[in-house]
Amino acid sequence: MSSNSPRAVLAAEWTKVWTVRSTGCTLLLAFVLSTGIGTLVAFDWRSDIEHVVNFDPLVAALYSLTLGQLALVVLGALLVGSEYSSGSIRTSLTAVPRRGLLYGGKVLAGTLTAFAGSTVIVVVTFLAAQAALGPYRTGLGPGGLPRAGARARGLQ
Repeated sequence: MSSNSPRAVLAAEWTKVWTVRSTGCTLLLAFVLSTGIGTLVAFDWRSDIEHVVNFDPLVAALYSLTLGQLALVVLGALLVGSEYSSGSIRTSLTAVPRRGLLYGGKVLAGTLTAFAGSTVIVVVTFLAAQAALGPYRTGLGPGGLPRAGARARGLQ
């Protein structure tokens, strides 16, 4: 396999993503921020449900994801910046002279990592917050999540 094949470039970039210590740390930070704050908000709303204006169990569950997204932005910056700070960008550019291919591999590896991490984070945050809401939670069935989503968009 040539070093200029898209498959080889993606494999190299994927290896770089997972050998940088900051990848695991920022994904963990995104998880802790999103799930922790989402669960705390849900517990708070549950304890004082009479005073919550326009209560929506979907908003309570996904309220904290914005802070988690900030950690994913940091992940992207660290993935690119770590190569520049260590000087290994010169090796990458020498090994893959086609800049577009190198850039595409970096973007795809970072995007796949962020997508996989955020998928897990969103599902766990939703389930944890719904458990914290107790009797005020919504479910995943036809009367739960789809209806809450339609209500949040003003369709119902």
